[in-house]
Amino acid sequence: MGMTKCFCFCILLIIALSGCKPEPLVVNSALTTEVYGRVVRRDTEQKATSVPLTIRAYRDYIADDAPKVLWPPRTIKLMAETTTDSNGYYHLKFEADDLDRFGYYISLETNVPNHVQKTPGFWNIIGILPGQMQSKKIEITPLAWLRIKTRNLDSYPSDKFSIWLGNTQYVIWGPVERELLLMVPGNCKNFFSSSLTRNGAIISTNFEVYTPAFDTTDFLIEY
Repeated sequence: MGMTKCFCFCILLIIALSGCKPEPLVVNSALTTEVYGRVVRRDTEQKATSVPLTIRAYRDYIADDAPKVLWPPRTIKLMAETTTDSNGYYHLKFEADDLDRFGYYISLETNVPNHVQKTPGFWNIIGILPGQMQSKKIEITPLAWLRIKTRNLDSYPSDKFSIWLGNTQYVIWGPVERELLLMVPGNCKNFFSSSLTRNGAIISTNFEVYTPAFDTTDFLIEY
């Protein structure tokens, strides 16, 4: 009888275990996030390049174990990455950790020849919404050239003419004519200023000029 009872117990155990299937992986569809779009040249709908470009999605948050200080360090978590196809299109899909509307973004992380080089910073990221399907166009800025020509029409020997482009100053003394060839962002307006110091007086002027991509734009300043 002991052997019979043991045999029956084993049969019942096998039957019980056969009915215990592993729980399926639960995916919260509310957290499913998709981002798609195209990398184009600034101010156009043209693809920027045929070269594959890397695009990554990140979550930016303060970890639970971060120090309790005024400005706690933030954690950057890679959520997904992909590369563009030959026409510049991309598609990312991932499961978000939460629905923080300000904690997720995508970033183009490949520099393209003959375009403004990308440097780390908030201006290079595009915010996305977790738990949604969304389209995001990524623009990159081509290079161009701005040729500034100066002509002093009423010169004084002590004239000082300065041109400011960004944080760079170019100085022209006296009655000479000058020509400056500067590399600038293309397909956009470039802003610069000048100041003329003459007989103790200072005259300042602001300028703006649109520079097409990969082209040279001439701009004449007379003073």
